[in-house]
Amino acid sequence: MISTQTSELKKCWSDDDEALLKKIREQHKEFITNIGIEIKNSSLSESECALKKSLRQECKSQLKTFDAAIESLTNARDQNNESEKNEQCRVLQREIKRLQSRLPIYARRDEIVGAVRTNQVVILKAQTGAGKSTQVVQYLVDAGLADHGKEINNSTFHLCDSI
Repeated sequence: MISTQTSELKKCWSDDDEALLKKIREQHKEFITNIGIEIKNSSLSESECALKKSLRQECKSQLKTFDAAIESLTNARDQNNESEKNEQCRVLQREIKRLQSRLPIYARRDEIVGAVRTNQVVILKAQTGAGKSTQVVQYLVDAGLADHGKEINNSTFHLCDSI
């Protein structure tokens, strides 16, 4: 599904993109709704119910993160420079993939970037498979924190994973 939808974005920021973004948002909202229905209509244990509620809240946060990213891109999309348009298209494709992957870390992107901006050391703890080592470095680069010769090293993530 992801490759089909992102291939539709080759013409980046056409009228079809608005419809595609709406479709992707609706799919995510439907997923959130289905979790809510599952919570209400099933005989989940108390701990399973708590996990589902947590997942539902996380998905809502992911959608807010996605909406903020798309709004930022939308506000900047009238650039005349072709290379800027191409970069915006790549960022749009990444944001769609991030929302669709539903990695827990995506809901915390702004918090993580903010923490790195304001602190010399940030310790990030999350479950295996949350996206720590694959996504956080991308978020920092996207936020401009790797510009001007700064180096981002995620080898400490591997050390912290084993502690």
